[in-house]
Amino acid sequence: MNATPEITIAPKCEAMGQTTYTSDAFANEAFTVQSVTRTDIPALRHSWGPAEYTWAEDLETVTAAHTCTRDESHVQTETVRVTRTVSLAPTEDETGTFTLTSGAFTNSAFTQQERTEIIPAIQDMHVLTLPADLKTIESEAFSGLPGIDAVRMPARVNSIADDAFDQGILLIVHAGSYAETWAAEHDGIWAIPEP
Repeated sequence: MNATPEITIAPKCEAMGQTTYTSDAFANEAFTVQSVTRTDIPALRHSWGPAEYTWAEDLETVTAAHTCTRDESHVQTETVRVTRTVSLAPTEDETGTFTLTSGAFTNSAFTQQERTEIIPAIQDMHVLTLPADLKTIESEAFSGLPGIDAVRMPARVNSIADDAFDQGILLIVHAGSYAETWAAEHDGIWAIPEP
């Protein structure tokens, strides 16, 4: 006696499929056609398309995403922080560059990302120059300042509140200064040396 298989539930990426096996008709009319259903088709597994990377507008994070080619509702995403390194410091009249490097992704399908951005020449920025005798910068002292691209820091500053500046601000600092060290320890704040 033979049984004819029929796929009754197709397999999906994460779910097994089912097959119903139906017997041929028996010659003896006292016996009825029999059928049985088995969950016996392996899940297809995901077939991920190419990864796409999106940088946040503030360039502080990058998000990787890929979509399953079998089912577009299956999407994996991961967001990581970005570090900034000044590759070439700008001068008063020449542009510079900084390199943005994503953190490592835990999903091995995603690769670390890097890009280079231009830093305008200092003369082309809106720079706030702080008084030379300033030593302490209090909480939120320079947050929410519209139109300010950079803050020129005095060498004598020796105390800066964690939230003194908005993220994304550029500090123009003296090499080896407290302000330079402080900027390196705070996400979203970056520093270039005084030209």
